[in-house]
Amino acid sequence: MGEEARGLPNISPVVCADVSQAALALAEQTTCAGLSNVQFELLDMTDSSATAAFSERLGGDANVYTRGVLHLIKEKHRATVADNLHAMIGKRGIFYFYETDSTALDYLLTKPADNSASGLPAVMQKVLEHGILPSGFGAEAHEQWFSDPNKWDTISAGPTTLTTIAFADGEPGAVPSFFALMRASSPKECEV
Repeated sequence: MGEEARGLPNISPVVCADVSQAALALAEQTTCAGLSNVQFELLDMTDSSATAAFSERLGGDANVYTRGVLHLIKEKHRATVADNLHAMIGKRGIFYFYETDSTALDYLLTKPADNSASGLPAVMQKVLEHGILPSGFGAEAHEQWFSDPNKWDTISAGPTTLTTIAFADGEPGAVPSFFALMRASSPKECEV
């Protein structure tokens, strides 16, 4: 989250939110050290009250960016998270997400394994050790989460790649991914 915030030096405030206090602390201490326009806040997007309070502190309609978050949301919380995102962007905000797609694990299995127990590169082994499985989020998931035309208007969406840190072969990864840029849909005019 911190790397993206560094790319927005002329926007204030940039608020980095995460459910993990450790992730926030790491971003604040490393990639965002010394940036006066960046703030950090603990937020659980499955908690509608907390999300509403967060949105109110931001002053309403916000631009929201997530990377590698949606595929981690348990099915029972997906509708709530989608509703909370919709409320956060309001009428004028934009929601942009970037997720690994369903072929990401297959791709990662082709990379050098660094002798990890899973056969994945060592950096991915650490993710697995924390119980995070790369389930993927592609066009089908986008359609399931954000299909209501009375709520969501997809401006642009499609396949892309996520460039990662270098693996054991010295080459950065190019993980198959999916992105979407969305806004709240405008009320539809009734034809008479």
